Order: sequence, then C-alpha cells, then structure tokens
Amino acid sequence: MESLLPRPSFRHRAHHDLESFYWGLLWVVLVHTKHNLPRDYWREVFVRDLRSDGPALRAKWCWLTGSHPEQGPPQLIIAGNEPLTCLMAELR
Repeated sequence: MESLLPRPSFRHRAHHDLESFYWGLLWVVLVHTKHNLPRDYWREVFVRDLRSDGPALRAKWCWLTGSHPEQGPPQLIIAGNEPLTCLMAELR
C-alpha cells in the first residue's frame, strides 16, 4: 500500500493549514446547513480514492476555479445566512 505520508521534499507552510481549514469548514457548512447545492454536485470533492489523488484534485480545482465542465461554477448560497455565504465565497 502506498504511503500517505508527505514526500521528503515537501515543505509544510502556513498556507497549507489555511487550505485545510477551508476544506474542513466547507464540509461542515455543506453537511450541516441548508444550501442550494445538490449532494451529487459537491460530494465528489470530499471523496478520496487511495489509489490516486487525481479525481479528488480535479474536483477541488473545479470547485475553486468554477471550471466544472458540465455544471459551471458552484455558487454556494447558505439559506438565511448571508454573512456565511459571503465568507465562503471570499475564502474560496
């Protein structure tokens, strides 16, 4: 089985922690709030295939850049919470 430890040449920096915070917050928001995105649209972002990071990385890239070829950019709207909606858009 392939090791999940970082490569020896990988240097962990503060922006990696901020990125992890964003993905964790996004997951909490998508799972625990009412929002406009269907489950099928966003669940692929959080699925990890231990054989390859490719699909998960592509899904995250599409989420961040709004370059999803079939569905266009995700516009997350949290029902009844405009400040959180704006925060998530700005963090993205």
